[in-house]
Amino acid sequence: MKRLLCIIFIVLYPCLLYAEKANISELNGNDWKSLSHANKTAFTLGVISSANYVAKQNISYTPIVPEHEYDTKKAIALFSGFEKSKSRKVILYNKKEVDVMRENTRRTGNDLLRRYSIYSITNIQLYEGLEKLYDDFKNTNIFLNEAVYLVRKQLQGASDEEIQAILLWLRTPGNQRTFDQLIYTDKMGNVYYATFP
Repeated sequence: MKRLLCIIFIVLYPCLLYAEKANISELNGNDWKSLSHANKTAFTLGVISSANYVAKQNISYTPIVPEHEYDTKKAIALFSGFEKSKSRKVILYNKKEVDVMRENTRRTGNDLLRRYSIYSITNIQLYEGLEKLYDDFKNTNIFLNEAVYLVRKQLQGASDEEIQAILLWLRTPGNQRTFDQLIYTDKMGNVYYATFP
């Protein structure tokens, strides 16, 4: 009986350690460092699997408008006209115009979901990237759910300048962050806005 209780305690002990954190999005580098190698590997596998599952299950693949008939500029103009018409008279749209607007919404939604997917990266690469990130004590307070996407961005080949801008933003407490922190200048002197995630 004592052996059974001991096994149950060992299995439940990691859960008890994190029981005080009601919100898993509060986990940071300190929590990451306290995990075992096996738990870190399992975590990265779970993150990749769940991110890709959610994105894949919600991305719409069937186009409303065939590629050769779709015009982004026309869709934006139609939406712009719709926005302006709210304070004026009612505008009637034909089926083709409505379909173009719906296609624009579908594509925009797909692009947003793809930003959160993690393709072409192994869980070991993600694990090693998180290890390296949290080796720097300045990154300890970066939340784990944000660190995952920073590492993904590094692995996908983002420039050092963009990574440094995102790091500055992530190191800043959430209530003090400004989107100006995500503006960076590359080696050629061009100014860009870092996308995150």
